This record gives sequence, C-alpha cells and structure tokens, in this order.
Amino acid sequence: MPREYKRNVQGWEKMYAEKRVVIVVAVVFVVCALLFCNAAPAIAATPASATLTATTNTTTRAVNRNATPAVKPASTTLTATTNTTTPATNQPFTLSGTLTANGTPLPGKLISLGRTDPSGTWSVVNTTTTTNGAYTFTRSESTQGRYSYQAVFAGDTTYTPANASVSLTVDTLTPTTVTNVQANVSHAGTNDQKNLSTVSVGNASPSGVQASDQLGVNAASSAPTKVVTAITSPTTKVVTATIPLTPTTITITTNNTTPTLNQPFTLNGTLTANGTPLPGKSITLGRTDPSGTYTTVNTTTTGANGAYTFTRSESTQGRYSYLAVFYGDTYAPANAQVTLTVGTLTPTTITITTNTTTPAVNQPFTLSGTLTANGTPLPGKLINLGRTDPSGNWSVAATTTTNANGTYTFTRSESTPGRYTYFAIFSGASTYAPSNASVSLTVGTPTPTT
Repeated sequence: MPREYKRNVQGWEKMYAEKRVVIVVAVVFVVCALLFCNAAPAIAATPASATLTATTNTTTRAVNRNATPAVKPASTTLTATTNTTTPATNQPFTLSGTLTANGTPLPGKLISLGRTDPSGTWSVVNTTTTTNGAYTFTRSESTQGRYSYQAVFAGDTTYTPANASVSLTVDTLTPTTVTNVQANVSHAGTNDQKNLSTVSVGNASPSGVQASDQLGVNAASSAPTKVVTAITSPTTKVVTATIPLTPTTITITTNNTTPTLNQPFTLNGTLTANGTPLPGKSITLGRTDPSGTYTTVNTTTTGANGAYTFTRSESTQGRYSYLAVFYGDTYAPANAQVTLTVGTLTPTTITITTNTTTPAVNQPFTLSGTLTANGTPLPGKLINLGRTDPSGNWSVAATTTTNANGTYTFTRSESTPGRYTYFAIFSGASTYAPSNASVSLTVGTPTPTT
C-alpha cells in the first residue's frame, strides 16, 4: 500500500472515532434531559398517597408521598330553646335547636338531651339532626318544679363538641276562682278595707304577701288555699298573696322488686296530711321504662283510709321506675317513687382510665375504657360522660358508643385549673344491667388555700 494512502486512511479513522465520541456524548445528554423532564417537580400539587413513576429504557424510579396533613376539627355551635318556660303539669312542650359549623347546618349528628328533675335525678334521651341541622324533643312533666335540660353534641373526628342548656318551671296549680279575699290598701292618705274581685290563681310567688306598689297587704280566704292574684276595686291596686297549702305525704311500695316477665306485682301506698288519711283523692301512676321513656299508665282514687293500689305486669325485662303523684287541690301536691327490675338482667362492668391525671390547662387528655358482660365486650352501647368541675357543678360532657371490641374513648381539655371527676355511665339496656365508673384528675396547679 502506498505510504501516502496509508496516512490518509489513518486520518479518516481518527476523525470517525472522534465523531463517534461526540455522538455518544450527545445521546447520553439527550437521555439525561428526557429523564430530567419526566421527573416530578418537588413541589407539585399531588394528592396524598399518590405514587409517581419516571420510566426510561433502563431504570424505574418511584416516589411515594403518604404524608396526610393534620386536620383540625371545625368548631361547632349548638342552640337550645323551648316554646314555653312555664308549662303546666302533663302539658307537652318542645325543646329544639340547631347544630352548625361556622354557620353551616350539620345533618345526621347525634344529639343527647340530658334532664335534671327537681330532685336532682338525671336521665338522657337521644335524637339525630335533620337535613337543616335542626333537632326537636317533645316532653311533658308530671311533677311540678324546676327542670334543667342540656343538649349535647359529643363531637367527632371532623367537628368539635358543643352543648347548650335551658331551664323551665313546671307548675301544677289549677286555675280557679277565689272569693272573699280582702286587703288593707292604703291610698289617698286613708286606710280602707277593699274587697278584691276578679281573683285568679297564678304561679307560686315568694312566701308572704307582695303588692305591685309595695303596699302592706293582709290576705285571708275561706276558699281552697292557693296563690292568688287580685285587682282591687274601686282603686286599681294589684296584689299577690301566697296562702300556704296543707302539706301532704304520699308513699309507694311494691310487693316484689324483682318480678319475672309477665308476673303480676302490686304498687301501693297511702296519702296523708299531717298524719291524717286523705280519702277520695286522685292518684296518678307514672312509669319510666328501660329505654327512659316516661308515660302515665294508670289513675286511681284513695280509699277511706287514704290507701291506693295498682296492679301491674311487664312483658319486657329491664329496670322500671314508678312514680305515684298527687297533684293537689285544697292540699299541697306530693309524689314518691319506687324502682324494680323485671326479669334477670345480665350484670355489666364498665372501666374508665385517663392517660394523665395531671394535665396542664388546655392540654388534651383521653378518658377511655371498656364495657363488658361476664368478660364479653358489648359493642354499640351508648356511654355518657358525666363531669363534675372544681366548683361541684355536674353536667353531661359528651356521649359516644362502644366499638366492636366494647371500648370507648373521649378526648377532653379543661381551661380552668382544679380537681375534676369524670363518670363513665352505661344506663343499661333491655337485657343488660346499668353500670358506671369514675376517675379524678387535677388540671394545672390549683391555687393553695389557707
């Protein structure tokens, strides 16, 4: 081969080798650029739990983003009102309100209504909010006195708890007309005896006698003794007089506190005034069944010795309370209660513990426990959380339901330091006996007392 030709061939080979290097570098650059363009941006808006995969002809790169941002429950507002604050005995009235979150109605939420009667006894019924976030309870009370109702939303993972309360006074006095009531009314510098006409019975006022213009009034009556309101004639003076009723006492007992299903039992007692039997008086029997529903089940009249008797039987097992009520006439009202258990209820055990007995002010803490019957968890049972604050006030703080393994949990925080006691309350069911448990804790550092 000629020398000149050989040099030319070597030059071409060197040139081609250099070009091949450039081509390879260019291909690598293009591949890297493609990989870079297909990679997910570090701040791309990607739904939680998504998996992003960038694929080339040689490798697969996976990015797993499972971070779920913490969601703070929305604040809720619960209202409670009544259509009357002074219903008569056995007069139906409504307790209603709405549950909202930032002004938006919350439908399908459980609302518990706690009730404290004049004797301090507490009970609970439940309902669910409608599509516009409203709820309504219809009640009537057979015993006069002051009642407090508390509507409670226990909260959930999305919404915070809320509660509201309303109080009312049930009055048992029956309107009537009273005559022969007189008052000494001082007017125009004289002291005249005026006959009080248009006299009617009203709600109980403080003991003693009052007048709208603070005049001294003396009241007397030959008619049934009740609270009277009158307008003087011929002068216009409004006076109210409290004339005491004769006190009465009623009793109630049963011949069997543990009857079997459909077994007859008796409820009997006596009505007396200062130890003297009162014959011919109407006695009403009220009944609260295991579900907490109250109804009037019977009425009878006292005999010559002031005694009465009811005969009952129940077809559903559970805990029953019976209330004997005398609504009063010329004598003061009275009532008495007895409780019995129909059938054999399965005993239950409820526990309650807290993750800390000394939380700081506004520090969240948990109250949890289990509900069992002979060691077997009871799912789907309603648990009420009672709370006594440092001042001794008691309220229903929340309501929840046991899960599949019979456990429950409440999350709380307190803004005021002091000693708190919490009660886990299972009110019983058709086949299970009620049970309760309590735990106490100290919030913050209480102020030392001297």
